[in-house]
Amino acid sequence: MGDKPSYLGLLNAVAQGEWRAHEYLTDWISMTEDPDVQAVLRTVATREGEHALAFTKRLDELGYGIKVREPDAFEIRSADVARSGKSDLEKLTALGYGKARDTTAPDAFDEFFRDHSIDPITGALLGRYVCEERDSARRLQELHRTLAARTPVATPQGKAAAKRTKPAAPAPRTATARTPAASARPAKAKATRRSTASAR
Repeated sequence: MGDKPSYLGLLNAVAQGEWRAHEYLTDWISMTEDPDVQAVLRTVATREGEHALAFTKRLDELGYGIKVREPDAFEIRSADVARSGKSDLEKLTALGYGKARDTTAPDAFDEFFRDHSIDPITGALLGRYVCEERDSARRLQELHRTLAARTPVATPQGKAAAKRTKPAAPAPRTATARTPAASARPAKAKATRRSTASAR
């Protein structure tokens, strides 16, 4: 088999991280009714799943398999957000989209090619993966802008008008005025909220 490649850990981490992302994005798709959100998430989730399988395949070609690891804090939080009862816009915001980004600044992917021993086939796979990940981030960023543009912005004038039209609090009840109808209480509604060993 020869010397063990120094970049096996990277391939293993990508394969498992991408499969976990594929799973929670697929769950998010099933939760949203917005066709624009579904379309973008479907593209990104499909890429994530394909990346996981491609890197698992490359590990196998090199003579190695997946070494299963526990999800890290980022993966856990991302999955929790995607599967939560938040709105689509709130989910994207919680995942870091909507913030100004310098697309010319270095990112985590720049570190991938510091290892000059990466073979050409693995290098080509990593290059495609990096470009697709950056494009997916751009698509999610644009989706955030689209959803934010649809959401009404609360203005100071609107807040003042809401205060002026706020219903007066009901007068305190006395023992003589208390009736079954008056003592009824409206119920409050409360909001609610992959790793496969073979692919991670």
